[in-house]
Amino acid sequence: MAWADILGDWREEIITYVDGELRIYTTIIPATDRRVCPMQDPIYRIDVALKSMGYDQVPMTSYFLGSN
Repeated sequence: MAWADILGDWREEIITYVDGELRIYTTIIPATDRRVCPMQDPIYRIDVALKSMGYDQVPMTSYFLGSN
């Protein structure tokens, strides 16, 4: 299992696998704002890569994702 912004819409998806099935869970609610894709941030991209190698930690960005 993993979670990351793999679709490039700045919202993170959950990726799971079950007996030969790869499942990606995402929201169907449209985004009300537009933000930079986290995968364009080097720190986030490295954290996602480390997670795929077994270092289980939530990916971080080098910038604040909040609205204020």
